Amino acid sequence: MFKKIENQINEFTSGIKEEKGCDELLVYMNSSYVSSVKLLMFASSTFSLYGRMMLFFIMASGGLLLSSAIGAIPLSVTPFLVLTLLMFALIMVFTSHYKSFLTNSIKQMKEKMNKE
Repeated sequence: MFKKIENQINEFTSGIKEEKGCDELLVYMNSSYVSSVKLLMFASSTFSLYGRMMLFFIMASGGLLLSSAIGAIPLSVTPFLVLTLLMFALIMVFTSHYKSFLTNSIKQMKEKMNKE
């Protein structure tokens, strides 16, 4: 799973033709967190698929948390709160890791172009 995402990101960065393109991608990545996630989703279809699945699970656990909080589900709020926070943390770690991987891959491609 992780190797496939890394391979897709490496394929994406190997398609950059100019050094100016690397600079523009780095500026776009650093402009906002949302733009870096958009670029990651464009670079790797597998990242996009896993990101959407995790987003669905965090929405589902948030719904269960809300249902438990208003009393629709006669269970404690604590397990659903822990699950929601855990899913949110997992999404943040997953996204941050691949954001740094994509940034490093673009920088390596730029250095490779400078040597040539």
